[in-house]
Amino acid sequence: MDLDAVRVAIDRSDLVAGPVICTIVAQLQETADAFLMVGFIPGPIVVRDAVWPSAG
Repeated sequence: MDLDAVRVAIDRSDLVAGPVICTIVAQLQETADAFLMVGFIPGPIVVRDAVWPSAG
């Protein structure tokens, strides 16, 4: 990936910190699956396995 393009994308993002809800996990899983399909990552990732369960 072109580093300048990544910087532009990050600069345009509205990054916030908050709880990781099911919708976010699903969106991240879609991204991970897409990265696997195009060969950006060498193997599958299960996002929910990397998310801590909520305390409440």
